[in-house]
Amino acid sequence: MRFFDSQRKRTARINTRINTRVCRATVLSLMCLLLVNCSEANSHQENTITESLNKPSKAKGSVLVLENAVKLSRTGRARTLRIYLPPTYNKDINKRYAVLYMLDAQNLFDDETSYAGEWGVDESMDELAAKHGLELIVVGIDNHPEFRLNEYSAWSNEKYGVGEADDFIKDVVEVVKAFVDKNYRTQPDRKHTGMMGSSLGGLASHYALVEHKDVFAIGGVFSPSYWYAPAAYEFTQNSHLAKDTKWYFLAGEKEGEGTVENMQRMIQQIHMQGIPAKNIKSKVSAEGEHNERFWRSEFSDALLWLYKEL
Repeated sequence: MRFFDSQRKRTARINTRINTRVCRATVLSLMCLLLVNCSEANSHQENTITESLNKPSKAKGSVLVLENAVKLSRTGRARTLRIYLPPTYNKDINKRYAVLYMLDAQNLFDDETSYAGEWGVDESMDELAAKHGLELIVVGIDNHPEFRLNEYSAWSNEKYGVGEADDFIKDVVEVVKAFVDKNYRTQPDRKHTGMMGSSLGGLASHYALVEHKDVFAIGGVFSPSYWYAPAAYEFTQNSHLAKDTKWYFLAGEKEGEGTVENMQRMIQQIHMQGIPAKNIKSKVSAEGEHNERFWRSEFSDALLWLYKEL
């Protein structure tokens, strides 16, 4: 028994030594790997820095996310604003900029916050500034996840509820625009102020251009959901439209039944209101679908046409 006890103790001591040596060897190996990786990382970093220094500098705008920046007075709901400032904004403190207000801001600048991909507004604006000298302040207004359908239609829908766009757009004018004009170097007159949206946001933008023609002279109406509120046709027919308002309409043939036809019907209605053809531009894309990828691909062309004479 003593022999077996002695052997067990000896074996335990040997195993302990072996484990200790293995651990030491493992630690040394890991330290060597770390040193090699750090060396490679430092080398890669130095190469990256060198490449960056050798590349030509490209000025870019900035996007500010102002969480719950304002409280909409009529609905009592707080709203986050996502504001794009052009490349020269912090370089030329005397310069003022035209403004584009956009709806569904979660989808404009960041894939992480978007519903199904972003518009890439900041990238597009940087490119427009570099290639065409077009610089704007873009004010993205977040949608409300619970009340989006209500806020973006001025007309109630039997299935989806009460329309609140009359109050919402008034809040855009009296609360959001007032906040932006106070805190940023804007050109606040109607000639330099536009609104753009897609789907129900297109419907809301249409309403803003008609009901608040003294505020907005520029409008981008992408894939408008006129099916949601057929009363929009009669509303437009009975309204006095400003002759100098610029309208840009967009729809895709793959968006769904009636999208293109409904848009063309509205364009005809606006023509009948006496708006000159030079102030209305429409585009129908054979491959266009109802998504951010389609709207992103058409965004720059729309802005060049809408703001080209400013």
